[in-house]
Amino acid sequence: MFKGRRVLCLQLLCATVILVGSCKSGNNDGGNEGLTGDTANSKLVQVTVDGSTITCKPDPVKPRRNMHKVIWTSANELSIMLPKNFPQPDCKKAGSIWKCTSKVFTRVERIKYDVQVNGPSGPKLDPMIDVQPDDHP
Repeated sequence: MFKGRRVLCLQLLCATVILVGSCKSGNNDGGNEGLTGDTANSKLVQVTVDGSTITCKPDPVKPRRNMHKVIWTSANELSIMLPKNFPQPDCKKAGSIWKCTSKVFTRVERIKYDVQVNGPSGPKLDPMIDVQPDDHP
């Protein structure tokens, strides 16, 4: 299932995303490990909540233009709001994990977006998406 892929996983995240996949050491550019389905061309962002503090790992996430979707996962109710000129991610609960999946990004640019957890009155965070050129390693 994991076939040599790597994902950033801090001790705090292991408990939060244990149902998503195995924690391994590795790069921090947003891998796709631990999810089933259409993840081959995706970058994974793990969203954790500690009280009123939200953390997104990695920040920024670095999808490649015309190649990668971004998948955000959390044990908490999750909402991702991209700027109005972008298609909004599809967010739904899969078992006990919330998952939001973006479309493929088509322009090289930096995008500030909002992450909100636990409904409209929950805490927000505004991390970055840094879309890389097609030929970026």
